[in-house]
This record gives sequence, C-alpha cells and structure tokens, in this order.
Amino acid sequence: MEAILTGVEIVLTIFFIIAIGAFCTWRKWFDENTQKVLSFLVTKVGLPCMVVSNIIEKYTRDDILGSLLVILVPIVTIFVNYWLGQGVARLIRLPKNRRGVFTAMFAFSNTIFIGLPVNVALFGEATVPYTMLYYVSQTFIFWTLGISGIRKDGEPDDKTKIFTWAGIKKLFTMPLIAFFVGMLFVLLEIPMPKFLGDGFSYIGKIVTPLSLLFTGIVLYNMGFKSLRFDWSILVMSVGRFLISPLLVFAMMQLMPISADLMSVTLKTFLVQASMPIMTQTVIFAKSYGADAEYATQGLMFTTILSVVFIPLYAWIGGIV
Repeated sequence: MEAILTGVEIVLTIFFIIAIGAFCTWRKWFDENTQKVLSFLVTKVGLPCMVVSNIIEKYTRDDILGSLLVILVPIVTIFVNYWLGQGVARLIRLPKNRRGVFTAMFAFSNTIFIGLPVNVALFGEATVPYTMLYYVSQTFIFWTLGISGIRKDGEPDDKTKIFTWAGIKKLFTMPLIAFFVGMLFVLLEIPMPKFLGDGFSYIGKIVTPLSLLFTGIVLYNMGFKSLRFDWSILVMSVGRFLISPLLVFAMMQLMPISADLMSVTLKTFLVQASMPIMTQTVIFAKSYGADAEYATQGLMFTTILSVVFIPLYAWIGGIV
C-alpha cells in the first residue's frame, strides 16, 4: 500500500508540473519557440550531462560489464511488441493509412520526457543508465522499423529501404553519444575532474522539470478535442500498458544475472515499457502525411491512463 501511495504522490507531482507547462502556454508565456528551447535543453544539454554524471558516479567497470547482457531485454521485447502490433492492426482490420501509426503507438514508449522523470522519482538516479539502455534499444528500432511504418501510412507507394543512411545518422543522438562516453570513461577507468563531474551533475538536474514542462506545452497545444473515443486506441493501450510490460517481465526471468541487478533493471524496464506513446510518433505522422490526429488521440489517451498505471507499476517495482 505504501508503494501505491508513493506512486500516486509522484503522479500528482508529475502532473502538477505538466499542468504548470499547460497553464503557462494558456497564458501565452510559453509558445512554440519555448517548446523548441525546452526540447533542445533536455535532449542536447541536460540529458547528456545527466547520463555521463550518473554512469561515472554510480557504476564501476565490473558493474557495466556485468549488466551488458540485460540490453537484450528491451531489444527483444520492443521488437516482438512491434510485430505483435502489426498483427493486431491487421486482425482488427484497421485502415491501412493508420497501421504504421498504430504499430508505433503499440510498441514505442515515451522514455525521455515522461519515462525518465518517473523512473528517477520512483527508484532514484541509479536507474538512469538502465533507462538509457532501453532508450538506445528503442531508438534503433524506431528509426528503422517504426519510421518506415509511419511513412508507409502517408506514402503507401514509398519503396524507401528501412535501413537508410539518413535513418542511421538519426540514431546517433546526443544522449546516445553521452551514454557511450560515460561507458568509455568507466571501462577505461579514466578519472573525471571534479569540476567537470560537478558541472555535469548540476546541469543534469534540469532534465526532470523541463521534460515535464515540455509535455505540458505539447498536451495543451493538442487540446482536449483529441480525446474523442476510438476503440482501436483502447486496443493499442492494452499493448502499451499490459502486453509490453508483460513481455519485459517474461524476458527478465530468462536473464542469468544477480538478484540486485535483476531488481533495478526489472523496475526500470517495467516502468519504461508502460509509459505513454512517444511524442515523436505524432511529429512524424504529421511530417509524412499519416493520420496525425489519430496519433494525437493516442498520446492524449495514454497520458491520461498513465495516472492509473504509474502507481500500479510503482507498487510492482516496490516488491520485485
């Protein structure tokens, strides 16, 4: 019960900050430029610093080498969930111009703007490197299979290959580069100068509040008109909040790892797997001429449902 109450408190805190972002947008204090600046600060500045700081401060060479195996969990589960999403889209006879968006919503979660703040709030900054393992895996699959499916919704005759050079370049984001830099420092046992370590730590603390303010801006701009009920969105939500974390749980049972590593990775991956859909799904649906309104419905609906599921997985994480 205590874990559930903690989860509820964290949800209220998170949605309070999201509401501040929405309120400031309503008051015209935040605009489209603010949204771009916050996204830049989170993904290009704060998150890379946070990743480097946490890996170097909290992990040893043996910790990293001992945990490399667990990256198979997000890779396999996201890949399986993607193909399950495609099968479900055909089974429910979803129109072809929605199948790519539906599958992306089914398989990919909001790992950075909501997932990371939730994990840190629930289980502490020790979860950051494992959050990044999930992010790395999802980024690779999204920029290959996910983008290809969304593009086919809007351009059904498009014959572009899944593995394009443009797509491969998109994989090398600043957080991903920072992740490998931090790993390199620890694996080679290179000492980080104190002023740099402190600087990375201070800057990294902007990630959680700015991520949530950004989410508030996005949700306000979408408006409550996006909440129109569509039964296929409900089907997708089953994949997002139930099937995805169940796959993670099942896959984790196959990992030959220590009890301590099992605990922290299982908590982290369960939360990451059960987050609302990726904001980028809406962005690229608009970009490729797919059904962006449908993607927006999915984002709004799953964000609201997360009020229920975050406390649930906080409780589950507290007993594993």
